[in-house]
Amino acid sequence: MEAPKVVSLKEAKEQAARKKYAALVLSKFDDFEHADKREFLQRKAEVENASRQRL
Repeated sequence: MEAPKVVSLKEAKEQAARKKYAALVLSKFDDFEHADKREFLQRKAEVENASRQRL
């Protein structure tokens, strides 16, 4: 049986910080993507409603 790999505390903290930052970036990207999609759907609804009013 192999002994577990020893990692320095500094490296472990840096790795945790990188993972936390990556999760934050992906979360913000999803938020922006959701906002863009919501805006697109809102515009689409407005155009469709305007088209129906013309008929």
